[in-house]
Amino acid sequence: MKDLLMFFVHFILLSLILTVSGDEIVYGQLSETVVLPCTFNPNSNEIIIHWQRSNGQSSDIIVHSYYHSKDHLEKQNVTYQNRTSLFYSDFPKGNASLELRHLRLEDEGVYKCYMGKEYNVNLKIISFKNFSLNRQNTTTRLECAAWDVHLLPSITWSDASGIINETNRTEVKTDRLMSVISEINITNSSQVYQCQIHNSVPNLNWTGIWNMTDPLNKVEGDEAVLQCDIPHSLNVKNIRVTWSVAGKKPFACVDNISEMLENSRFSWVSVNNHQTNASIILKNLKISDSEDYVCNISSHDYMQLRVTSLTVAKVTTDKMENRYRYEFISLPIIAAICIGIGIGIYCFRRTRKGMNGNNQSSDSTEMDQLNS
Repeated sequence: MKDLLMFFVHFILLSLILTVSGDEIVYGQLSETVVLPCTFNPNSNEIIIHWQRSNGQSSDIIVHSYYHSKDHLEKQNVTYQNRTSLFYSDFPKGNASLELRHLRLEDEGVYKCYMGKEYNVNLKIISFKNFSLNRQNTTTRLECAAWDVHLLPSITWSDASGIINETNRTEVKTDRLMSVISEINITNSSQVYQCQIHNSVPNLNWTGIWNMTDPLNKVEGDEAVLQCDIPHSLNVKNIRVTWSVAGKKPFACVDNISEMLENSRFSWVSVNNHQTNASIILKNLKISDSEDYVCNISSHDYMQLRVTSLTVAKVTTDKMENRYRYEFISLPIIAAICIGIGIGIYCFRRTRKGMNGNNQSSDSTEMDQLNS
């Protein structure tokens, strides 16, 4: 009861002496953490911090309170329970900022920090982090989408020739969030297509790029190198690369922490340098390996899809005959060479042995002549 009484006394005194500064706008990502800034004179005898939120009614919502060297959350609004904290170790630096976790749409509004002065912080909730770029299976249509956004962003398509008009747009509203899907037709598979998603306030961008590499034509039993070079402009510490067959779950992935390959027939081209090269090798090719293989290079604001079309054909009769003919001819030749080498070694040894025998006989004759 005493603490509660002190809270109201502090609040009344602060209300009498406060001065109001202009609102500072802070943007917070939905479901993430945000810091609402507030500073004070660190030379104060006692630290008293009150965070409240304006609700348009006679009394504000209590978000967080601190005095008598500890938190006082008895009157904290239930919607903020276990979601707020102060930077206690920074009090000597005059930092009274509030950390607010697991942001919700209803957290948006004006927050007031009372520290002898009233600092107003206008919190704006944004949702700008779920994006996708893909080609619909068996079609020539590309889709670029922003999912669960708070405000609809703009979506712009382009290729080497300039801006492309979208062929279709779908907007879906779910609860208080929205999703937008923009589509174009692939008129030239050798072109590089780019999708730009832009949020004006705050200024945020996401870029998606789609292109096809040169197709690969192989035969059974061969190996194929699926190329995927990482752009030098990207921060490799923040990217993730996955390989998948179009429309299926990834069978390989690598980032700056770990790597994974689900099939022993695959291997990385560059074992220790995935920062610039995420190409893979597929060995012992089968007819069933004929697919579109997708290398997905992605970060929080970027995605590039590199598609390689692999066609594996059966070994033709001519090629089989050539292979058998080669084996039929080469094996006897190799055998003949080995036999020839063996005969040569044998003859060399026999000749050398005969020469040694003749030398010994000559030496004996000379000795007999000398003795006589």
